[in-house]
Amino acid sequence: MKFLATFFGRITSDFRQKELLTLKLLFFVHASTLYVLYPYLTIHMRELGINVEETAIMSAVTPCVAIIMPPIAGIIADKIGNFKVLLALFSSLGGCVSLLLLLVPVGRITITYPERTIVKFGCDFMTGGVTGDRVTLSLAEDHLCMPVTSYNISVPVKLEACGIICDRFQQDFDLDVKSSKKLIEESIAILRARSYAVTEDRGNFYYELAAEDIPKLSTQMGDARNYRFLKNKERFTTSVRNLTKTKYFFPTNGLYNFNCDVKDSVYVCDINEENKYSKSYRFVSRNYSVKLQPVDFIKTGVRQFKILTLSEPNSAKTAFQSVTCIDDLNLASRNLSISVPLLNPDNNLQISTILKMDKCEPSCLATVPRSSICSNGKNTVEFDVSLTFWTYLIIRVLIGIIGGTAFAMFEGAVIAILREHKGDYGLQRIYASIGGMISSPLSGILIDYASRGKGYTDF
Repeated sequence: MKFLATFFGRITSDFRQKELLTLKLLFFVHASTLYVLYPYLTIHMRELGINVEETAIMSAVTPCVAIIMPPIAGIIADKIGNFKVLLALFSSLGGCVSLLLLLVPVGRITITYPERTIVKFGCDFMTGGVTGDRVTLSLAEDHLCMPVTSYNISVPVKLEACGIICDRFQQDFDLDVKSSKKLIEESIAILRARSYAVTEDRGNFYYELAAEDIPKLSTQMGDARNYRFLKNKERFTTSVRNLTKTKYFFPTNGLYNFNCDVKDSVYVCDINEENKYSKSYRFVSRNYSVKLQPVDFIKTGVRQFKILTLSEPNSAKTAFQSVTCIDDLNLASRNLSISVPLLNPDNNLQISTILKMDKCEPSCLATVPRSSICSNGKNTVEFDVSLTFWTYLIIRVLIGIIGGTAFAMFEGAVIAILREHKGDYGLQRIYASIGGMISSPLSGILIDYASRGKGYTDF
């Protein structure tokens, strides 16, 4: 108790010295600014894609350069004879240079893929296949897929929806269409269309989309870091989706389905006509187990698999039967097209044009656990890494030089004032600690608040 009484007595006595109140405030503010900046520098570098090796280089170079400047600044101050002006100048420059960190561009982005990968599943007769071909499973997305060590395991496949996949190539793009002045704008217009019509041998079929099936416009734009953690868009049976930059999937409940059955002692699969087209019909997803063999490698990545065996869990049919495909519908020569009304971007109540897509084929989408066919769950996309590194390094060196100089001059001024008023340096440092204790968690809360709803930490 005596120790505590002595301790608080010294603090109270020191606080009564009015000449040192300004010094306490300066310590509080100075430490607060440091603890807002420095604890988050490493996290900020990670957000910009600066790797561990580059961080280590910056941490080694910055102190070596920064240690040179304080003695030089002291010599300059002695020659100028105006210590206050120099201290104020370096303190101001330190704040301005620190803000330059916000201008450093992103160097790398690590994209984390969804746990389940979307695949095109079924019989592929549109690429030169013939009756008797194997059932195929191919990636329906542009995500890089590095092959796993072995495919000699059963892979669970969930059939999500059947519909029509259409190609929209660069050469088909019409610059004169008001709703799509750029190719990316046309893609957004297709995904935000409220309806589409299917024309095929049986006639015309019209589909309307619910509000929840149409993506919000804001989700198509913004900082690339918003897309670091990818998620599959659900509602497979009711929403239009772009599988790649040139392919779109249009669900068609009641038009097509994928079925497998035993015919003449052979397990045969095909995409057939459902013949149940109605407003109330709903596609029912089904589960399969398959064994795969990769057949198409592109730049060490795999795009397509041949299904060696297929079975339906909880089914009376023989497990893991060899499968073949038949083309009962003559899909390769079927007349099939999609008409999509594109909205006017300036007036969403007005249709700007009708986009017709005729490079189409009936197909089904399924999902598989990504880890069962791809060894990479992430992919690093690099932009201008050297620009990010050198820009950040230069700014960090400037912060180290200016901030270190300002701190050394500040400490010198503090000691001179304390000697004049016979004050205790340690008691003034208490208020610096209090400033850091308040500013650091408060800035963390503000950063978390600013980052809500974003895929990255917004500094």
